[in-house]
Amino acid sequence: MDTVSPAAGWSGNEYRPVVRGKKLFGLGAADMKAGVAIAVSVFKELYLKTKANIILALVADEEGISRGAYCALKKIPRVDLCLIPEPSGEKIGAGARGRVVVKIGVRGRSAHGARPSLGINAIDESARIITEISKIPLKKDAEMGAGSICVLKIESGVQSLSVPEYCTMTLDRHYVRCENEAGIISEFRRAVRNSDTRAKANVSIEKRETPYLRPYLTEERNPLVRKFVSAYAALFGKMPSMYCNESVGDYNIFGRRMPTLIYGPKGANWHAKGEYVEIDSIKRCHKMYVEFLKGFK
Repeated sequence: MDTVSPAAGWSGNEYRPVVRGKKLFGLGAADMKAGVAIAVSVFKELYLKTKANIILALVADEEGISRGAYCALKKIPRVDLCLIPEPSGEKIGAGARGRVVVKIGVRGRSAHGARPSLGINAIDESARIITEISKIPLKKDAEMGAGSICVLKIESGVQSLSVPEYCTMTLDRHYVRCENEAGIISEFRRAVRNSDTRAKANVSIEKRETPYLRPYLTEERNPLVRKFVSAYAALFGKMPSMYCNESVGDYNIFGRRMPTLIYGPKGANWHAKGEYVEIDSIKRCHKMYVEFLKGFK
């Protein structure tokens, strides 16, 4: 359930939860074993005690290509509100940016490594292209901010003293509502042309089994969203902080099809050593979900 491999630096106890003070440490403690525990506990406590029709959906592969979420949507009927207890610091997430992965294949010309001027070094040309890509203007969204570009991987190499003839780049592209995949590819191709590279470059979106995750935004004026916000205000005596997630997750998939909110506990260091979740925050989130669902008469 939304779990990654241990990062470097763990002391060997990452698979065993350890309580220190008011924090619980362990791999996935915040992201999102605590959220799963909250969801299961709330469902067990309320599924026969509220007029709301609650569906508990536990899906795998959130850290992969979201096979579980896409499969679940084939079986889940029409839903009025989806609640996801990802770690949100007890803020309410009402949207998220989208994401695609872009591949750029760069083909130069081989030559003896002692005479590089006779060839076209694909790695050198890739550097030219990356420099130009960094100049791509990123569109802004009033709710989501701007998109982002990150070079994830460069692969090349030769078995002898030769000028590298081929290089492949993998890039992350997070984007906002005013953008789309076709426009993103056009921007990258324009950057290649502007780089004055001597190599041939092919730009494409990396293929995967499931669709890439697109941006979504849940309207705050939605009646059930307003009811959730009101429950928070009544319980804690203040209005909640609202935000849009910078990255992507299964919430993008559900959020494109139904109103979706992220609400989960405080913690830190997910995907890193020393991950923890605040125990009191788990309790507050659990109470918030219970109070909201008990409000359906």
